[in-house]
Amino acid sequence: MNNFLSQISSIYKNRRYSNTPFYLIILSMFIMYSCNQPGNDQITNLQLTVDSLELKYNQLQDQLNYFKKISPKVEVTNIEASICQLRLFVPFGLNLKLTVVRPSYNDQTYLCIPAAYTTKSHKVDGLCYIQGSKIETLNPELLGVCVIGNDKIEIVKSENITPEFLDWIKTARASMFQQTLLLKDSTIIDCNFPIAIRERRHLRRALVQFENSFCIAESEKQLTIEEFQQILLEIGVVDAINLDMGTWSEGWYKNSCCSKVTIGETMNNTNKQTSWLTYSRN
Repeated sequence: MNNFLSQISSIYKNRRYSNTPFYLIILSMFIMYSCNQPGNDQITNLQLTVDSLELKYNQLQDQLNYFKKISPKVEVTNIEASICQLRLFVPFGLNLKLTVVRPSYNDQTYLCIPAAYTTKSHKVDGLCYIQGSKIETLNPELLGVCVIGNDKIEIVKSENITPEFLDWIKTARASMFQQTLLLKDSTIIDCNFPIAIRERRHLRRALVQFENSFCIAESEKQLTIEEFQQILLEIGVVDAINLDMGTWSEGWYKNSCCSKVTIGETMNNTNKQTSWLTYSRN
Protein backbone atom coordinates (compact mmCIF):
# COMPACT_ATOMS: atom_id res chain seq x y z
CA MET A 1 0.00 0.00 0.00
CA ASN A 2 2.86 2.40 0.79
CA ASN A 3 4.23 1.87 -2.72
CA PHE A 4 0.75 2.54 -4.16
CA LEU A 5 0.47 5.83 -2.22
CA SER A 6 3.93 6.93 -3.30
CA GLN A 7 2.96 6.30 -6.94
CA ILE A 8 -0.12 8.51 -6.51
CA SER A 9 2.01 11.27 -5.00
CA SER A 10 4.47 11.06 -7.91
CA ILE A 11 1.71 11.22 -10.52
CA TYR A 12 0.10 14.22 -8.83
CA LYS A 13 3.35 16.15 -8.80
CA ASN A 14 3.93 15.40 -12.49
CA ARG A 15 0.34 15.42 -13.69
CA ARG A 16 0.99 17.79 -16.59
CA TYR A 17 2.02 14.78 -18.64
CA SER A 18 -1.58 13.76 -19.31
CA ASN A 19 -4.88 15.31 -20.39
CA THR A 20 -6.78 12.52 -18.62
CA PRO A 21 -8.59 13.76 -15.49
CA PHE A 22 -6.61 13.02 -12.33
CA TYR A 23 -9.51 11.14 -10.69
CA LEU A 24 -9.62 8.68 -13.62
CA ILE A 25 -5.89 8.02 -13.31
CA ILE A 26 -6.20 7.31 -9.58
CA LEU A 27 -9.28 5.12 -10.02
CA SER A 28 -7.51 3.07 -12.68
CA MET A 29 -4.47 2.67 -10.43
CA PHE A 30 -6.68 1.59 -7.56
CA ILE A 31 -8.24 -1.09 -9.74
CA MET A 32 -4.86 -2.37 -10.88
CA TYR A 33 -3.71 -2.45 -7.25
CA SER A 34 -6.89 -4.25 -6.20
CA CYS A 35 -6.38 -6.88 -8.89
CA ASN A 36 -3.37 -8.08 -6.95
CA GLN A 37 -5.31 -8.37 -3.69
CA PRO A 38 -7.20 -11.55 -2.70
CA GLY A 39 -10.99 -11.66 -2.27
CA ASN A 40 -11.98 -8.88 -4.69
CA ASP A 41 -14.97 -9.94 -6.82
CA GLN A 42 -16.01 -6.49 -8.09
CA ILE A 43 -12.94 -5.66 -10.15
CA THR A 44 -14.64 -6.22 -13.49
CA ASN A 45 -17.55 -3.92 -12.59
CA LEU A 46 -15.16 -1.23 -11.38
CA GLN A 47 -13.17 -1.45 -14.60
CA LEU A 48 -16.36 -1.09 -16.63
CA THR A 49 -17.24 1.98 -14.58
CA VAL A 50 -13.86 3.55 -15.33
CA ASP A 51 -14.21 2.78 -19.03
CA SER A 52 -17.67 4.36 -19.04
CA LEU A 53 -16.43 7.50 -17.26
CA GLU A 54 -13.53 7.87 -19.66
CA LEU A 55 -15.82 7.45 -22.66
CA LYS A 56 -18.17 10.11 -21.25
CA TYR A 57 -15.24 12.45 -20.64
CA ASN A 58 -14.04 12.06 -24.23
CA GLN A 59 -17.56 12.71 -25.54
CA LEU A 60 -17.77 15.91 -23.47
CA GLN A 61 -14.36 16.99 -24.79
CA ASP A 62 -15.59 16.48 -28.36
CA GLN A 63 -18.68 18.59 -27.63
CA LEU A 64 -16.55 21.32 -26.07
CA ASN A 65 -14.24 21.40 -29.09
CA TYR A 66 -17.27 21.72 -31.36
CA PHE A 67 -18.61 24.70 -29.40
CA LYS A 68 -15.18 26.31 -29.45
CA LYS A 69 -15.17 26.04 -33.23
CA ILE A 70 -18.61 27.59 -33.75
CA SER A 71 -18.43 30.20 -30.96
CA PRO A 72 -14.84 31.47 -30.58
CA LYS A 73 -14.15 34.27 -28.11
CA VAL A 74 -11.71 35.76 -25.61
CA GLU A 75 -13.09 35.38 -22.10
CA VAL A 76 -11.91 38.15 -19.74
CA THR A 77 -11.70 37.01 -16.12
CA ASN A 78 -10.55 38.89 -13.02
CA ILE A 79 -8.56 36.98 -10.43
CA GLU A 80 -7.51 38.21 -6.99
CA ALA A 81 -3.87 38.14 -5.92
CA SER A 82 -2.23 39.45 -2.76
CA ILE A 83 -1.41 42.98 -3.95
CA CYS A 84 -3.68 43.51 -6.94
CA GLN A 85 -6.15 41.96 -9.33
CA LEU A 86 -5.06 40.33 -12.54
CA ARG A 87 -7.07 40.18 -15.74
CA LEU A 88 -6.84 36.94 -17.65
CA PHE A 89 -7.60 36.93 -21.38
CA VAL A 90 -8.56 33.30 -21.98
CA PRO A 91 -8.95 32.05 -25.59
CA PHE A 92 -11.90 29.87 -26.50
CA GLY A 93 -11.60 28.20 -29.92
CA LEU A 94 -8.78 30.52 -31.06
CA ASN A 95 -5.17 30.09 -32.18
CA LEU A 96 -2.16 32.03 -30.93
CA LYS A 97 -0.02 33.60 -33.66
CA LEU A 98 3.10 35.76 -33.86
CA THR A 99 3.41 38.40 -36.57
CA VAL A 100 5.72 41.27 -37.50
CA VAL A 101 3.05 42.88 -39.69
CA ARG A 102 0.71 45.15 -37.75
CA PRO A 103 -2.61 43.26 -37.45
CA SER A 104 -5.78 44.98 -38.56
CA TYR A 105 -9.05 44.85 -36.65
CA ASN A 106 -11.03 42.18 -38.50
CA ASP A 107 -13.59 39.40 -38.15
CA GLN A 108 -10.95 36.70 -37.64
CA THR A 109 -8.89 38.35 -34.88
CA TYR A 110 -10.14 38.56 -31.29
CA LEU A 111 -7.06 39.90 -29.45
CA CYS A 112 -3.88 41.73 -30.44
CA ILE A 113 -1.03 42.73 -28.10
CA PRO A 114 2.68 43.65 -28.44
CA ALA A 115 5.08 40.69 -28.08
CA ALA A 116 8.87 41.25 -28.17
CA TYR A 117 10.72 44.39 -27.16
CA THR A 118 11.68 46.84 -29.91
CA THR A 119 15.26 48.12 -30.31
CA LYS A 120 16.26 51.76 -30.66
CA SER A 121 16.72 51.11 -34.36
CA HIS A 122 13.06 49.96 -34.53
CA LYS A 123 13.72 46.25 -35.00
CA VAL A 124 12.47 43.21 -33.10
CA ASP A 125 14.73 42.76 -30.06
CA GLY A 126 16.13 39.24 -29.97
CA LEU A 127 15.98 36.11 -32.08
CA CYS A 128 12.73 35.97 -34.03
CA TYR A 129 11.34 33.53 -36.60
CA ILE A 130 8.03 33.79 -38.42
CA GLN A 131 6.82 30.48 -39.87
CA GLY A 132 10.37 29.19 -40.13
CA SER A 133 11.90 32.35 -41.60
CA LYS A 134 14.50 34.24 -39.56
CA ILE A 135 13.65 37.89 -38.87
CA GLU A 136 16.22 38.97 -36.25
CA THR A 137 19.26 37.61 -34.39
CA LEU A 138 19.90 36.40 -30.84
CA ASN A 139 20.02 38.76 -27.86
CA PRO A 140 22.00 36.90 -25.14
CA GLU A 141 20.57 39.14 -22.42
CA LEU A 142 17.02 37.85 -22.97
CA LEU A 143 16.59 34.59 -21.07
CA GLY A 144 13.25 33.37 -22.43
CA VAL A 145 11.84 32.07 -25.71
CA CYS A 146 8.24 31.57 -26.78
CA VAL A 147 7.71 28.96 -29.50
CA ILE A 148 4.46 28.77 -31.46
CA GLY A 149 3.96 26.00 -33.99
CA ASN A 150 2.42 22.62 -34.83
CA ASP A 151 -0.63 23.37 -32.67
CA LYS A 152 1.51 23.86 -29.59
CA ILE A 153 2.91 26.69 -27.50
CA GLU A 154 6.05 26.34 -25.42
CA ILE A 155 7.96 28.70 -23.12
CA VAL A 156 11.61 27.67 -22.76
CA LYS A 157 14.93 29.10 -21.64
CA SER A 158 17.16 30.75 -24.25
CA GLU A 159 19.87 28.24 -23.35
CA ASN A 160 17.72 25.68 -25.19
CA ILE A 161 18.45 27.43 -28.50
CA THR A 162 20.70 24.89 -30.19
CA PRO A 163 21.36 24.18 -33.89
CA GLU A 164 18.95 21.24 -33.62
CA PHE A 165 16.30 23.50 -32.06
CA LEU A 166 16.63 26.01 -34.90
CA ASP A 167 16.53 23.24 -37.50
CA TRP A 168 13.20 22.15 -36.01
CA ILE A 169 11.89 25.76 -36.12
CA LYS A 170 12.70 25.94 -39.83
CA THR A 171 11.42 22.47 -40.73
CA ALA A 172 8.19 22.85 -38.74
CA ARG A 173 7.69 26.40 -40.05
CA ALA A 174 7.24 27.48 -36.44
CA SER A 175 7.42 31.02 -35.04
CA MET A 176 9.37 32.22 -32.01
CA PHE A 177 10.53 35.33 -30.19
CA GLN A 178 12.85 36.14 -27.28
CA GLN A 179 11.68 37.98 -24.18
CA THR A 180 12.27 38.28 -20.45
CA LEU A 181 11.57 34.94 -18.77
CA LEU A 182 9.46 35.47 -15.64
CA LEU A 183 8.67 31.93 -14.40
CA LYS A 184 9.85 28.48 -15.40
CA ASP A 185 8.55 25.29 -13.78
CA SER A 186 6.83 27.31 -11.02
CA THR A 187 10.11 29.07 -10.15
CA ILE A 188 10.81 32.82 -10.38
CA ILE A 189 13.64 33.59 -12.81
CA ASP A 190 15.99 36.45 -11.94
CA CYS A 191 15.67 38.99 -14.77
CA ASN A 192 19.18 40.41 -14.18
CA PHE A 193 17.90 43.96 -14.61
CA PRO A 194 19.72 47.00 -13.16
CA ILE A 195 18.17 48.29 -9.91
CA ALA A 196 16.66 51.34 -11.66
CA ILE A 197 14.71 49.09 -14.03
CA ARG A 198 13.76 46.65 -11.26
CA GLU A 199 12.15 49.51 -9.32
CA ARG A 200 10.10 50.91 -12.21
CA ARG A 201 6.36 50.43 -11.94
CA HIS A 202 4.20 49.74 -14.98
CA LEU A 203 1.14 47.78 -15.85
CA ARG A 204 2.48 44.30 -16.54
CA ARG A 205 1.47 41.71 -19.11
CA ALA A 206 2.66 38.16 -19.83
CA LEU A 207 1.86 35.02 -21.75
CA VAL A 208 1.32 32.46 -18.98
CA GLN A 209 0.89 28.71 -18.72
CA PHE A 210 -1.21 26.96 -16.10
CA GLU A 211 -0.57 23.19 -16.35
CA ASN A 212 -2.15 22.43 -19.77
CA SER A 213 -3.54 25.83 -20.80
CA PHE A 214 -2.20 29.21 -21.90
CA CYS A 215 -3.65 32.72 -21.62
CA ILE A 216 -2.62 36.37 -21.33
CA ALA A 217 -2.34 37.86 -17.82
CA GLU A 218 -2.32 41.60 -17.19
CA SER A 219 -2.03 43.50 -13.89
CA GLU A 220 -4.77 45.93 -12.88
CA LYS A 221 -2.26 48.35 -11.36
CA GLN A 222 1.38 49.34 -11.82
CA LEU A 223 3.87 46.85 -10.37
CA THR A 224 7.59 46.22 -10.34
CA ILE A 225 8.55 43.22 -12.43
CA GLU A 226 9.41 41.24 -9.27
CA GLU A 227 5.97 41.95 -7.77
CA PHE A 228 4.42 40.75 -11.01
CA GLN A 229 6.45 37.54 -10.91
CA GLN A 230 5.36 36.91 -7.34
CA ILE A 231 1.63 37.24 -7.97
CA LEU A 232 1.83 35.06 -11.09
CA LEU A 233 3.37 32.39 -8.89
CA GLU A 234 0.61 32.92 -6.29
CA ILE A 235 -2.18 32.19 -8.74
CA GLY A 236 -0.61 28.94 -9.92
CA VAL A 237 1.23 29.93 -13.10
CA VAL A 238 3.83 27.34 -14.15
CA ASP A 239 5.66 29.17 -16.97
CA ALA A 240 5.48 32.86 -17.92
CA ILE A 241 7.20 35.08 -20.47
CA ASN A 242 7.01 38.85 -20.39
CA LEU A 243 5.30 40.95 -23.08
CA ASP A 244 6.22 44.52 -24.00
CA MET A 245 4.42 47.22 -22.01
CA GLY A 246 5.06 50.79 -20.85
CA THR A 247 4.80 53.21 -23.78
CA TRP A 248 4.63 50.19 -26.14
CA SER A 249 1.63 48.58 -24.49
CA GLU A 250 -1.32 49.36 -26.75
CA GLY A 251 -3.41 46.35 -27.68
CA TRP A 252 -7.06 45.43 -28.08
CA TYR A 253 -9.55 42.62 -27.76
CA LYS A 254 -13.05 41.93 -29.02
CA ASN A 255 -15.67 41.87 -26.25
CA SER A 256 -18.89 39.83 -26.06
CA CYS A 257 -20.67 42.46 -28.15
CA CYS A 258 -17.95 42.13 -30.83
CA SER A 259 -16.77 45.68 -30.08
CA LYS A 260 -13.12 46.65 -30.01
CA VAL A 261 -11.76 47.37 -26.50
CA THR A 262 -8.37 49.07 -26.29
CA ILE A 263 -6.02 47.93 -23.52
CA GLY A 264 -2.66 49.20 -22.32
CA GLU A 265 -1.01 52.05 -20.47
CA THR A 266 0.73 55.03 -22.07
CA MET A 267 0.79 54.45 -25.81
CA ASN A 268 3.34 56.92 -27.16
CA ASN A 269 5.29 54.29 -29.12
CA THR A 270 2.43 52.29 -30.62
CA ASN A 271 3.46 53.31 -34.14
CA LYS A 272 7.00 51.98 -33.53
CA GLN A 273 6.02 48.53 -32.26
CA THR A 274 7.49 45.69 -34.32
CA SER A 275 5.87 42.41 -33.24
CA TRP A 276 2.47 41.24 -32.02
CA LEU A 277 0.67 38.22 -30.62
CA THR A 278 -2.86 37.61 -31.81
CA TYR A 279 -5.67 35.22 -30.97
CA SER A 280 -7.46 34.45 -34.21
CA ARG A 281 -9.77 31.89 -35.82
CA ASN A 282 -7.36 30.72 -38.51
